[in-house]
Amino acid sequence: LSKLGFTLPVLEQDLKELNGRIELTSSRINVKHIEGMIDKGSFNVDGYIDLDQYRPSDFSFNTGTNNLTLEIPDQLSMILNSDITVRGNQEKSTISGIVTLLEGLYYKNIEFNLLQSVTKKKIAPLPERKKHQNKYLENMELDISVTRRKPFLIDNNMALMDLSPNLHIGGTAVQPVISGQAKVDTGIVMFRNNEFQIKKGVIDFLNPYKIEPTIDIASETEIREWIINMDISGTPDNLTFTLTSTPKEEHEDILSLLL
Repeated sequence: LSKLGFTLPVLEQDLKELNGRIELTSSRINVKHIEGMIDKGSFNVDGYIDLDQYRPSDFSFNTGTNNLTLEIPDQLSMILNSDITVRGNQEKSTISGIVTLLEGLYYKNIEFNLLQSVTKKKIAPLPERKKHQNKYLENMELDISVTRRKPFLIDNNMALMDLSPNLHIGGTAVQPVISGQAKVDTGIVMFRNNEFQIKKGVIDFLNPYKIEPTIDIASETEIREWIINMDISGTPDNLTFTLTSTPKEEHEDILSLLL
């Protein structure tokens, strides 16, 4: 391979300067020093796939990234380093390693209605587990630690906050699961042009069926002689807002102050 390049689907980023060597024999595929760039970041891959009567059997790959930028349009931007190993066979395999988040920004707006989100929380049904046709992916377990160098930034219509994540990616390649917690270092929550300063906040990943954060944030703002507290809890699709005040006022009166 010499100086290949193409646009990555979904990510809409350019992969370029792809160089390296792939050797094919009747018993093995060797991947030797595949290197390339995505935007200004770089990656490398080395490994092999053993063949049994020309069918893949055992395999082992190591891949690393340096200052690699990943973009999900209209939602997420990240720069990361990583050191990942993929090893196993069709019956059982693992993807393990470390991902270090150098910079991160989540900027997708969230649709919510505070006026309708102050009482009961809906309980969403558990998603059905679907079997995947690819046995390699079904039997590929994940064991990846996620650390950070700088706080992860959320900047959208609802909040501006710095997060310190300490996460683990488990499950399988077909159905990954994130566990762990991200603490809110500093930030504000916006409502009707009112800035609520975050006093404490955590984002937990507790759902064993899908990647879904559970938010728990306590914030406050001051309007004239009132201190108004707003607690936010739940998942992004099912947030509950609770308003209280000092001096104590009824909920409708607190909304009037905010509006």
